[in-house]
Amino acid sequence: MISQLTQIAKIDLLLSKLATKRFNSILPVNIEVLQKSAPQKYDLMIGTRELSTKSTLELEVGKKYWGVMKENLQNGTISLSKLLKKPDLLQNSKLVSFLPEFSPSKMAEVLTSSSPKAKMKMIILEHMANANSKQEFMTLANMISALNNDVFTMLLNHEEKSRLFQFKKRASSSQTSSEDGIIDFYAAFEHIGPLEGVVEISSDIRRLTLYLYYEQSLEFLKEELSHLDFEGRLFHKSEKISPLYEPVSSLLDLKG
Repeated sequence: MISQLTQIAKIDLLLSKLATKRFNSILPVNIEVLQKSAPQKYDLMIGTRELSTKSTLELEVGKKYWGVMKENLQNGTISLSKLLKKPDLLQNSKLVSFLPEFSPSKMAEVLTSSSPKAKMKMIILEHMANANSKQEFMTLANMISALNNDVFTMLLNHEEKSRLFQFKKRASSSQTSSEDGIIDFYAAFEHIGPLEGVVEISSDIRRLTLYLYYEQSLEFLKEELSHLDFEGRLFHKSEKISPLYEPVSSLLDLKG
């Protein structure tokens, strides 16, 4: 399993480098809902720009979304499509700054340790001891609950941009070696949006499959997959892409 997890670290490093590049013409934008001013009409913050626009999708005030923005240069109107709410862990910037932060090298250090799960749990427990609010404590408790279900949850940082990364080893009856197997993962990037992927490793397969919610991001990633020692496949997924584990609101819901 260590070999597979090491590949996860390499994949995240590649994706994080890509996510720091900016191609406004093809990538989704970041949106914060400031208020609802009328039925199907909202005041939004898009980057550093505040504007009002209509949305047939019911939006939650105070929440952050991804979306595709188009501007009509003739009349200046803005249209938004494919709005998707960001994961709970990325909604609160103060909370994000409190949670354990992993650089690519720190991630690799954890995943190549003799017991990645135990090392990860210790890091989370150390932060729990310094929690200053119920929300901080509950979020860390949820990360441990996810870990008890074999889901690693990490906030990773590259060039001052945070992203959510989750992964879990899939049970396989055909596994012939401890280093063979399949890992499912989820990632959420500021300028790529959410994606889910599968890493498959066996004696004759080294394959990375990525599913992206935003078609605009497909071409952006296609050429870069050759940087990995993997067979790479990219697909668009029209359904919502969700984290492997979402926080629950009460400790009574936690197991383990």
